[in-house]
Amino acid sequence: MLRKFVCAAIMVVLVGGVAMAESIRGIVTKVTPSKDEDKKGTGTISFYSFKKVDDKFEKGDEMEIKYHKDTKVHVGKKKDEKEDSDMDKFIEAVEAASKGKGKFKGVFTTIDIGDSKDKATSITYRVFKRKKKVDD
Repeated sequence: MLRKFVCAAIMVVLVGGVAMAESIRGIVTKVTPSKDEDKKGTGTISFYSFKKVDDKFEKGDEMEIKYHKDTKVHVGKKKDEKEDSDMDKFIEAVEAASKGKGKFKGVFTTIDIGDSKDKATSITYRVFKRKKKVDD
């Protein structure tokens, strides 16, 4: 009887912990690394979320979130596939995308913030490449 109760309690904690992790989807427009030598590997990510208005996506609220040296960075290749990356490649992708053409200037990103509401625990980004038009 006690064993069943303990197993059930463990499952509630595990499932509840996963459910509490929050993800934010948006476009990262700027990544600012910290200039302080003591805080190397940390910085701020500026991004905005999306709002769906009349079946169209529009810019939502602009936000900032901090990242730290333990933040995991992944690049999405296909729908459910992702590879490990690092923060330097992410910063390069954001800089290149913010100078590009298009309505949304930045990198499409999912930021997992976990338990703390002010620090990113995981970043998954995806860079889309434009297809060149073929002249007939």
